[in-house]
Amino acid sequence: MGVKTFLRTWLSPYAWVLGVRHFLYNTGIIPSWEFPDVPIICVGNLAVGGTGKTPMTEYLVELLLQKGKQPMVLSRGYGRKTKGFYYVEPHGDACRENGNTCRGNGHAFREAGGHLLWGDEPLQIKYRFPHVVVAVCEDRVAGVERLLADYPEEPWIILDDAMQHRRLKPSKTILMSNYNRPFWKDCLLPFGHLRDLPSAARRANCIVLTHCPHASRLTPDSSHIPHHPSPFTHCPHPPALPPSAALPSPPTLPSPPTLPS
Repeated sequence: MGVKTFLRTWLSPYAWVLGVRHFLYNTGIIPSWEFPDVPIICVGNLAVGGTGKTPMTEYLVELLLQKGKQPMVLSRGYGRKTKGFYYVEPHGDACRENGNTCRGNGHAFREAGGHLLWGDEPLQIKYRFPHVVVAVCEDRVAGVERLLADYPEEPWIILDDAMQHRRLKPSKTILMSNYNRPFWKDCLLPFGHLRDLPSAARRANCIVLTHCPHASRLTPDSSHIPHHPSPFTHCPHPPALPPSAALPSPPTLPSPPTLPS
């Protein structure tokens, strides 16, 4: 971290608020909840904007399904207009909240769009994996307790975007960061894109850089990543869509009728 970045970070009142909050959790003055018998994987980031959290969550779901595990996804449900615990059930007869049928604006939100009830990302995950349990709850501890009460058969819980939720201590934490604007070169809001201190990366067991160039042009320097002298590796991903030349041409639409003069 350069001098300018350091000053911009620690001269911000927001940084001191975050620092005190992390200190209280790190020292145990404010306790964090653990579920030692349940594998809980947290996928998060330190910056605002897209860093690939939801694609990583979907990748973990697919990987666990291939291993014969029972993955479940718990998200805060960013952008939803509801509060509390909800199962994401876009095709169900009723949306379940705390075991009961939704009341109030629940059905109105469903008719207006499921994103108002559950949020965009949980709905996207549910559409891709319709047989996987997906739930939303702003209180991740209460959400995990509810999932374990309803599905006690050896679940694997994936927390989507829970890096800043210190009340729950996951088994493992995966930190996502944009290669073109990595957290260790960024600043806190409003000077940069960070919503958390760069030092929060110490809690991550794995750091994944997204939007990377081709491996031949990738020159990693582990000294740039504080407290993470782990071996560096890369994983290329082929495009999900074929080249444009292989795509079929769209059908020709008929000409609109001509009105008589």
